[in-house]
Amino acid sequence: MNHATLQRKLKHLLAKAPPLFQGLEQDQIKTWLSDCEFEFRGRDEIILEADTIDSKLFLLVEGGARVCLSREDSRPLAELIQGDVIGEASSLSAKPT
Repeated sequence: MNHATLQRKLKHLLAKAPPLFQGLEQDQIKTWLSDCEFEFRGRDEIILEADTIDSKLFLLVEGGARVCLSREDSRPLAELIQGDVIGEASSLSAKPT
């Protein structure tokens, strides 16, 4: 995904006001996003592993994700969609997810 496409998708996503950004002004969101790194993940690629500490916070800009306890776990605990956030508990508490 090129930079222009990413910017367009972010603008569309932020117009829906995901819970992470509720109550913030557009300028505050832009400032926060300017400090972010953007990562692209493929299908079935692990984003975070259970029982690990990670300081990253992930916002799903496109696609979705499944929450599973292990790679072998065929039934997800949750299904995440565009606009959902991953890693907030670990990044804020410095405790394993």
